[in-house]
Order: sequence, then C-alpha cells, then structure tokens
Amino acid sequence: DAMVSSTDKNFLVPVGGALVAAGKTDPSLVDAVNQMYPGRASISPLVDVLITLLSLGAGGWTRHLDDREQVYAYMAERLAIVATKHNERLLVTSANPISIGMTLSAIEAAAQADIDAVHSTP
Repeated sequence: DAMVSSTDKNFLVPVGGALVAAGKTDPSLVDAVNQMYPGRASISPLVDVLITLLSLGAGGWTRHLDDREQVYAYMAERLAIVATKHNERLLVTSANPISIGMTLSAIEAAAQADIDAVHSTP
C-alpha cells in the first residue's frame, strides 16, 4: 500500500505538492511512482514544506497536530447533528481516522424530486 498526502492540506503550504510514502515492506512502490513522473515535479512545494516545518519547530508542529485532533472531534460532533437533522448518517472510516464522510441519500432524493418537478412543468 502507498499513501499520497497533499502538502497544502496537511502541511500548511500553497497548493501544488504531494508526498508519496510506502511502508518498509515495499519501498519499490515509491520508486515506481517516481519513474512515472520523472522531471515533472517542482521543488517549490517541498521548499515550502521545509520552511513551514522549520518555522513551526517541533513544538509548533505538535501543537498543530493536537489542534487538528480537537477540531476533528468538534467537526464530527457537529456534522453528526446535521446528518441526523437531514435523515443522513456519518460514515465510519475506521481505516482512515482523519476522514469524515456523510451519506447524501435523503438530500439526493430531495434534489431528484426538485429536478423531476422542474422537468415535468410545461
């Protein structure tokens, strides 16, 4: 397995970069990705990550991760309220503890009813 991480969402830098990582059991996976994109990547996003991490320092980075956990808990709690209000439910992603998902079944059905009503109007 491999993990792709967007630098703008995970490292507080401008859009444009990504990290690809694989476990110790199959490091050749990252090499395979590198072979698919030779010379196409810019160094700028990596420099941005380096500058950001050096500016934050170990303590700042740790505080950022702690804050993200607190915000996640708040977001999951509030989204669960919204989901319940609209007859939806939160999706459990136990293999991905930083994702929050919600069904859109009832909202989709309501939107489809609106679309059908528009199309049936002469």
